[in-house]
Amino acid sequence: MSLESSQDNGVTWTELWETTSNQGNQWLPIEINLSDYIGETVQLRFNRYTGSNNEAWKADIAIDDISLVTADTQAPTAPTLSVSNIMETTADLSWTGATDNIGIVAYNLYFQGTFVGTETNPSSSNVNGLTENTLYDAFTLTAVDAAGNESPFSNEVSFTTLGGNNCIEEITSFPYNESFENSLGAWTQSTDDDVDWLLGTNGTPSSGTGPSSATDGNYYLYVEASSNVNPPGTPNKQAILESPCLDLASLSNPLFSFKYHMNGGSDMGSIILEISNDNGINWSSIWHESSNQGNNWLDVNIDLSAYAGENIKLRFNRYTGSNNEAWKADIAIDKLSLDDGNSNQNCAEPNLSLSITFDNFPEETAWTIKNSNGSTVASNSYSASNPDGSTINETINDLNSGDNYTFTITDSYGDGICCSEGNGSYELSSSNGVIISGGDFGSSETIDFCVNSTRNTTLGVAKSQNNSLNFSIYPNPANQFIYVKTLDIKQFHYKIFDIHGKLIKQNYTDSEKEINISSLSSGMYFLQINNKQSIHSIKFIKE
Repeated sequence: MSLESSQDNGVTWTELWETTSNQGNQWLPIEINLSDYIGETVQLRFNRYTGSNNEAWKADIAIDDISLVTADTQAPTAPTLSVSNIMETTADLSWTGATDNIGIVAYNLYFQGTFVGTETNPSSSNVNGLTENTLYDAFTLTAVDAAGNESPFSNEVSFTTLGGNNCIEEITSFPYNESFENSLGAWTQSTDDDVDWLLGTNGTPSSGTGPSSATDGNYYLYVEASSNVNPPGTPNKQAILESPCLDLASLSNPLFSFKYHMNGGSDMGSIILEISNDNGINWSSIWHESSNQGNNWLDVNIDLSAYAGENIKLRFNRYTGSNNEAWKADIAIDKLSLDDGNSNQNCAEPNLSLSITFDNFPEETAWTIKNSNGSTVASNSYSASNPDGSTINETINDLNSGDNYTFTITDSYGDGICCSEGNGSYELSSSNGVIISGGDFGSSETIDFCVNSTRNTTLGVAKSQNNSLNFSIYPNPANQFIYVKTLDIKQFHYKIFDIHGKLIKQNYTDSEKEINISSLSSGMYFLQINNKQSIHSIKFIKE
């Protein structure tokens, strides 16, 4: 069906509109602009052709409510434009004040006089895809009515996006300490997660998890893994706590330290510490933990010397677990500190202290310290005469300044000292701080450390390993496949986690057999190898 016009009393006809397809069971409005015929005599006709296939009989077209009216030529008045919520790559534009004799149907947005797009929202628009720390000069807006009349331009709006050192709140004086004494301090809850970090004191609502008290002051922050989610116990919920901007311009060897408590069930989920040097646009993982660490506060010290002189943000990214014990996993943090370390800050002093709280089988526990030549300089093992759950304190004196050492703690049964057979834990430290602490490991846990020398390791970041498990991964980075080469085992179980600690893939494989990673998105991942005696993790990059 078409609508046609004639200016010669029906001798010739010109098509003005046509439709040929099924338009559904509804009345549809059509408006035809006849302004080209102003001042002339014109004749109109509807021209209908029936179809030709076996369904042509089912095609009854109807028309109704024909009218001829004077066209709307009055443009709307200009709107008033404003901007708010300016961030690194987005900003919110809003407007008021435009009026029209018939009605406004849309708004046209312009940047530097060039049309950007049409907005049908009556009062606001989010502009995204902007560049951080950039001046945008200027946005304008017009109102459009149903007849296509466009208003004059609004006022101009200019703004500069956040980015670089353009921080809303910034820490420039050090040492910076935060123990969350009845407030979040300068830290903020993210709005892009599922649940919040909560202030706590003297326990958490869930039994068998969480700290009984703060490690500094009276308060700490924690994530409630059960009642803080909706519905209670919902798995894989995220809670993000973000620091203010931290200006490291005055720090030569910045060192960030904190205490965390991670005790409860068999599925603790994960906690990740992440860093950003572009005001929170991109984040990198610098510390990660995903297993039960026993009922004690543990120290972490992170060397940030790679970011000396820069402006950074930190955030704690917490994911709850997913099995039937995920509710029993209230992880807490306390006693945060950022200060300048000296050249030996990340090396231990020559005299060490080792504290071990046994599980229910002390006779399975032993430890050694070896120097750079592989010679054992200190060691001990224990027997059933040590009471279950008791604590023993060892002193290791007179290590050689400038040498590197390896500490290894072992469990002969292969289940660590926490948490299946008691809540054991251990901590190796010097007057410079904690070197390593933990309790939940397989057959062994090991860390290399230095004594009063150059900074060649970071205190508090441990690696789990079994000395008999010798393996390598190649290629790294990789695009389609990775291969794990082991010297002592033929088959093993592997898991792949993303940087947030979420399990992506798991299976069994043989040594040097390919693992297909083609389906993974580009980024950093952790490959975890388990040979039923110990667990070892290694980073790899998916290109």
